[in-house]
Amino acid sequence: NFSIGAYFRKIRRKNKTLVVPYLCWNIIITGVYLIMQLIIPAMGSGRIPLVWTWGLNDWIRAFWEPIDGPLWYIRDLFISMLLSPLVYIVVRKTGAFSILCVVILYIVGATEIEAIKPVKLWSIYFFTIGAYLGINNVNLSEKANRYKFINIIPIIYLVLSLINLKMWDKHLFAFNIIIGMVSVYIVVNKIIIKRGEFINRSLIDSNFFIYAYHVMFCNFLIKVLLKVHFLNYIEIYLIVPFIALAVGYTLFMMCKRVSPQFLSLLTGGRY
Repeated sequence: NFSIGAYFRKIRRKNKTLVVPYLCWNIIITGVYLIMQLIIPAMGSGRIPLVWTWGLNDWIRAFWEPIDGPLWYIRDLFISMLLSPLVYIVVRKTGAFSILCVVILYIVGATEIEAIKPVKLWSIYFFTIGAYLGINNVNLSEKANRYKFINIIPIIYLVLSLINLKMWDKHLFAFNIIIGMVSVYIVVNKIIIKRGEFINRSLIDSNFFIYAYHVMFCNFLIKVLLKVHFLNYIEIYLIVPFIALAVGYTLFMMCKRVSPQFLSLLTGGRY
């Protein structure tokens, strides 16, 4: 049930789990760019101009767009949380029809409004789907186990992926993303049922840290490896994710040992 008191309590909690990590990571990445540009001034000729030359608009852009690329999701999620009273009313009034509408809007590509760029509407779409599942107490694990025909969805995803490789279509691609998310849930649910929780707990705890840091590190590592002539593009793109995971996990464990309070700020208490 929705109430004004519950709404503001959730917003206060989201300040800790979303806003604080969002600000901290953008400050850190800005600092990293500053240090790297001081060492190699030529790095200011790309997408990120020299930090010490920034004006007010540059600083606003760094935190709004944001400079730590993957955090666009955190920004959009918090905005969706602010709009949750409206989402609640729509879902309560329209039920499953609201899900049909957001799926259609997503597939046809209605994901942007000029006035709120770069915020994407697809965040609100998926937030609405989650709200529907929560409000109606839909247990996805139970549904997946009860209705055996659902098991065919991962196969549909693979077929559509192959079709999309041969015949690119943005609407088919958008539809396949939805099918892909359902497929991942089904497959992981089946594995957990058969094997239990099979992933080391510390790996789970470190996932937000790795998510927040990985893009800048991967971009830098790719640029370095491209200068190593005995590696081709495919080899680089295959090994970079594993290196990023290893480095990210190592940094996470070092922070956990040296300054758990600081790590708590960076991860929103997610460990």
